Amino acid sequence: TVGVNRKAFAHGDDIIQVLDCGGARSERGKIHLNTDISKIIFFVSLSDFDLPLYEIDTVNRFDDALEFYQQICQDPLYERCQISLILTHIDKLKDKLQPDGPFIQRFPNFSGNLSDPIECANYIGSTFVSSTTRQVNYYICNLIDSNTTRELIKKLIPFH
Repeated sequence: TVGVNRKAFAHGDDIIQVLDCGGARSERGKIHLNTDISKIIFFVSLSDFDLPLYEIDTVNRFDDALEFYQQICQDPLYERCQISLILTHIDKLKDKLQPDGPFIQRFPNFSGNLSDPIECANYIGSTFVSSTTRQVNYYICNLIDSNTTRELIKKLIPFH
């Protein structure tokens, strides 16, 4: 995503405004331009833990996402915001779960069932959640599955 993309939609008496500030490092500073925020939904790809950033190929995407997540959670500007963490690409994670594969190389302390992508995804989720004192719920999903995505949106944005 380039820039801050805004989309507003109505549901009954509620108006929901969605701001997509993008994941690119150059776009992140723009989130501070929006101080009237009640909820932050932070997306992290489950399959990017072994990949470099597009902008800086010496920086790991997982490490970068974790650092940015921690900054958002600790920012006093958002202390009243509810934060939700969405772990995406569960379908792509499955391809990286072989013994001695990239998952176990990246997370050598993982002692769970390597053939269970949900257990591996929960390990990644707990890594994020435990990295800050902030109360954050995380959700695992495949955004390509429209039914799952619809249910997730209902959980995250309760309409009155």
